[in-house]
Amino acid sequence: MLFWYLENSPGKKFGRTFRKGKEVLIVVGIIVGFLLGIAATLYILRKDAIGNLVIADDPEDGPYMFLEISRLDIERLRAQATVKLNVVDKGRPHK
Repeated sequence: MLFWYLENSPGKKFGRTFRKGKEVLIVVGIIVGFLLGIAATLYILRKDAIGNLVIADDPEDGPYMFLEISRLDIERLRAQATVKLNVVDKGRPHK
């Protein structure tokens, strides 16, 4: 259908050139399919962060870390072997 349109369109020369470039279309199709496959795989395999790992400095006790998650995320935490956390560095408090 596309080839018929290109041959009967006002730019007939473009239609003949397009037909000669079938190999180029196949290569472009393979590249587009490959890129779509990579995008779909990354979308499926990405994990959302379930909470924050907070790093705080205390002048008396030194640095410590604690985890901030909501009750809803606890069930997600139990179901996963690995999790992703956002790191929040509170830094040293100013005197």
